[in-house]
Amino acid sequence: EGISGAARKYGSRLAGVIINALPRYRGEDVEGTFAADIETAGTKLLGTIPDDRRMVAPKLGQVAEFLGGRFLSGEDQSDRLIENFLIGGMVLDWGPFYFASRQNTGVIVRGDRPDVQLAAIQTDTTRALILTKGVPPVEYVMYEAAQAGVPLVVVPGNTPDVAEQLEGLQPQVAFDHPDKLARMVDLMSEHLDISAIEDQLAQPATR
Repeated sequence: EGISGAARKYGSRLAGVIINALPRYRGEDVEGTFAADIETAGTKLLGTIPDDRRMVAPKLGQVAEFLGGRFLSGEDQSDRLIENFLIGGMVLDWGPFYFASRQNTGVIVRGDRPDVQLAAIQTDTTRALILTKGVPPVEYVMYEAAQAGVPLVVVPGNTPDVAEQLEGLQPQVAFDHPDKLARMVDLMSEHLDISAIEDQLAQPATR
């Protein structure tokens, strides 16, 4: 109904429809029913931009502020994007393979678990340690984190509560990072019919 209304309102000025943040499992719906509805409305599907973690990733400084935390080290990396969060020490296999299962990760772990902290630091995908219960790590962890370039942020609250609290951060995340812009350019180039959009923009303006 929204597409039909837009087609009636804009007429020939409507170049087509772009579907944004498409979940991976919804691809068949777009190729089937939704694509048919778009064609029936008299326009066309210009492409679908898939859901992408980078586009909705908060900055580390934003995470620290939201959780009421403070940097122990690495505050100069507060603009670093955190695309995923993993909980350390609450799963059976919390070694390096677990922490390497996601990219650009913020690891949420108790401040008094140096074993888990060191395992997370050993992976190339860990972008920060979020240390819970307001407990700073031992000096050896501080040293290893500095050597690996992994910022440390200490926050109040226990690990499960902090993980749950982070769910409320998403609505505050903005598109204000150069890495997001670069990623959006890549997504558009890969998934959109750019030539059709350019052709439409080249047409003279009409009412």
